[in-house]
Amino acid sequence: MVKEAEKSESALFHADQEWFAQHKHGLLKQYRGQFVAIVGGQVVDSDQDFSKLAQRFYGWYGYRDLYMPKVTEEVGPVRIPAPRALS
Repeated sequence: MVKEAEKSESALFHADQEWFAQHKHGLLKQYRGQFVAIVGGQVVDSDQDFSKLAQRFYGWYGYRDLYMPKVTEEVGPVRIPAPRALS
């Protein structure tokens, strides 16, 4: 069951990654130089400070994988997995 959830989370991450690539030109107009948090093909928040954005996002949505690229003309997204609780 856990592997299925991880697979689904991975698919959502890749879908958001593809959405960003397809909409990057339009996002540059509004979010140039900022990090954007993308969920379900929508920008849900943005900030110039990666840490502040991540902190707000995880406060709202809990810990999950998140596609949060910096909106620039360069290519180079980074995947940052959500922290996992240790048992």
